[in-house]
Amino acid sequence: MNGTGNDPMNTSTSTRDKLRDKMSETRENLSDMSHLAKEAVQDKFQDLKGRAADGYERGKEKVQEWEDSLLRTVRSSPMKSLLVAAGVGLAFGFLCRRG
Repeated sequence: MNGTGNDPMNTSTSTRDKLRDKMSETRENLSDMSHLAKEAVQDKFQDLKGRAADGYERGKEKVQEWEDSLLRTVRSSPMKSLLVAAGVGLAFGFLCRRG
């Protein structure tokens, strides 16, 4: 052959090399993207985990406030609290009996 680049074996090898290089580059890009996606998911998970913990703590504090308020109410008016509880119990009993 005269070196004009028309050698089918040389062209085939060159094409294979280019294809191999592109595949390697694509593999590296996919690997990089998967690492980035993993980091993004982990960051979002940590953010949501923190928000859930904050929400849990706020809810816990709110329940504690309600409990303290209920105890103050019962201590300040024990008879009234007893009558309200009895009325709620009777109403609940009637509703359960009918159902």
